[in-house]
Amino acid sequence: MIIFAYTVVMTKIFGNDAQIAYFIHNKESIAQHGIDMNTQQRLLGTLFLFFSVTTFAHGKVIYTWVDEAGVSHYSEQAPVGVDAKRIYSEDIEPGKVGFVSPKEKVSGQPAKTQLEKDAEIIKSLDAEQAKMLCERAQHSLTILTTYNKLNKKNEKTGETVSMTEDERQQEIAMNKERVALFCD
Repeated sequence: MIIFAYTVVMTKIFGNDAQIAYFIHNKESIAQHGIDMNTQQRLLGTLFLFFSVTTFAHGKVIYTWVDEAGVSHYSEQAPVGVDAKRIYSEDIEPGKVGFVSPKEKVSGQPAKTQLEKDAEIIKSLDAEQAKMLCERAQHSLTILTTYNKLNKKNEKTGETVSMTEDERQQEIAMNKERVALFCD
């Protein structure tokens, strides 16, 4: 196989099977036949790449066993004093190699958002403030859903500007959420 691979590589570089066979059978140095150093380096690099790829293509023997604690072990070296099973790397399915990351436990209820946690704290510590936030959200929601053309004051410049439909829809969604959080 090595001579065949060498012959294939040499044919790709030189294109002459007779010359290649002459080099292989007579075991003469390629440099003695006028092949420049750059071509020799390309040849050696190609051969190195070819043989490094073909060595990894062959399967390896892997030993597997389970210890007293129930932990599975895998090794390329046979363990001493343990009854290990021999498996071959080419027989292992790619999906079974590695590990599966642990999944978060899913409870019946979704996790609370930071806004929901903050609302609970406000309701438990200051019921009056929670009531005021509820009333403001209900009032804003009534205005936003009653009127289509609304104006608001720009906080930076103090100018009155018209609210776009997208801004109005965002405010409606935000105030609905506040009503759900603060109004019992």
